[in-house]
Formats: sequence, C-alpha cells, structure tokens
Amino acid sequence: MDGILIKKNKQGHTVIRLHYTADPDKNPGKAGKEWFDQESRKYIGGVTDLKWRREMEIDFSAGSGELVFPSFMELENEIVVEPFAPSPTWAYYAGLDWGTRNPTSFHVYAIDPDGNVYCVWELYGAGMTVKTVAEGIKTCPFYASLEWIACDPTMFSTTVIKKDGFTSIIEMLSDSESVGQYTIDKLMPAHNRSDESMINLMQQMFATRPIKFKIFNTCPFIINEYRNLKRPERKGFVNETEKIVDKDNHAWDDSKYFFLSHPVGYGQQTFIKRDTIEYINKITQMAEMAARNKGTSVQEEFNYLYGQDIE
Repeated sequence: MDGILIKKNKQGHTVIRLHYTADPDKNPGKAGKEWFDQESRKYIGGVTDLKWRREMEIDFSAGSGELVFPSFMELENEIVVEPFAPSPTWAYYAGLDWGTRNPTSFHVYAIDPDGNVYCVWELYGAGMTVKTVAEGIKTCPFYASLEWIACDPTMFSTTVIKKDGFTSIIEMLSDSESVGQYTIDKLMPAHNRSDESMINLMQQMFATRPIKFKIFNTCPFIINEYRNLKRPERKGFVNETEKIVDKDNHAWDDSKYFFLSHPVGYGQQTFIKRDTIEYINKITQMAEMAARNKGTSVQEEFNYLYGQDIE
C-alpha cells in the first residue's frame, strides 16, 4: 500500500512509517494533487524546502552537508547587481565580525523607502590590525551616514591584554591611543545571533519577488559566502542540520548581526522588553546557567548577554 512501510528493526521491534501518500486525498499521484500543491506552497522552498523534506517526506538526513541556500546560484543574476549611487536619504547600517586568526568582515547595508536592502560596501581580510580595521571603517564613504554598526557582543568583553591591564576590541577601536584619528563611535552589540532565524529570514527575502536583498558585485566575499554556506554532515543520531559549518562564514555573521538587530529582521518575533525586572531576571538565569556550564563568572556571562533580545 502506498505510504505505509512496516519493518522490524535490529532490536526486533516492529516499526511502522506512515506517509501522507497513504491517504488517497493527499497522494498527488491520485486524488491529492490539489492538497499537495496547497500544502507545499506553505513552505518557502516548496517541496525542496528543508522543513518540507524533514516534516512531510520523513527525510531525517535532509540538510546534512547541503548548501544552506541551494537556490542562490540560480538567483544570483537577480541578487548580485551593478553598483549605483544610493540616495543619501536612505537608511544606512553596518555589521562587523571581528577576526584575530580568522578574517575580519565589515559590510554596509542600505535600506530604501520600500524596505529593499542593499549590501553596498565591503571590508574583508585576515591579519588586519585594530588600527587597519578602524581606518578602513572610518574612511568608508558611507561612514558618516551610518546609524550604527552591529557587532559580536564578545567584542565588548575585556579579554585583550595590555600593559596596564585588560581591554576590549570595542575600547581599542574607540581609543585614539590605539587607532589615532580613526576612532569608531557607532558600535553596538548585536541583538540576536541565531543562524536559524537568519536563514529563515533570508529564505523569505529570496522568495519574494522582486527579491528584497541585493548585493553590489563589488562585495565578492559576502557573495562567495552566501553561495557556499553549508550545513554540517549528519553524524549518527546527532541532528546538526539546524546549524551551519563554522568556516568561511564571517560575512554571513556580520550580515546576521545587522539583519537581526534591525526591525527589517524581526518578523513576528516578540522579545521581552529590556530594562524590565522580567528581562533582568531572565538574563541573570541565563548567565548563571552559562557560568556553570563554561566555568566562567556569572558577571562575565551577564555582561555578555545583556543588551541582546530575549524571547
């Protein structure tokens, strides 16, 4: 019978797998074509969508080792555009992902009155000093127009050793002794850093016509990362498909910091209002748990978490 699989596992237990095609009214090969078409349209990528394949096709390995955005290359001619002079009346923001051994990535994002987002400028490279990065950001032609620069909250942690104690990357970027005339004064911690939230948002933007997120072709590093971003290979029964491979994802991270810190990326998410007792209690609870797991202090974890949006 269609849609029903009955077998015994290694332990001798009878296992029954029931697929939607067991119902003739849902089987697209019988009377279920209309149902199938309606249901598959509810998923952003249709029948190729990761959630459809896992939830509806019972494919537990879906996403393992696969490209996060398999349609990117197909849509690249629509996503990647020739540079133009954005209007000075548009809103400008930036994302910054700091790298010590890994590359540092900084991108500027412009939003037009219709809510379309353009990645318009790129600074990307490994081995750059704090002063080199500060100079690159400060001399960016869009710097004066930036509302803020969203960055990894760990950049605010005082983990950098100096002669008279410890400092943070943020303090160094804003300190004239470290960067001379290129002090940066628009840095803020990213509100959310969830890869899965960002993936869902990008899938929606790529599925909208016309596409809502476009990238100037003068930003090759972010284009390359979006093109090649992958999910980890599945290992046994461990589900890694909600994650991405932590490699060549620095431009991805800085775009994530921007999008998930701006209303354009909030979607239907609801967050606990900051500076309330509920928010403080929730952050404290999370900090205590993180401190126990990592062997750090509650204060250190609290400082790291404070300022992020909490659902």
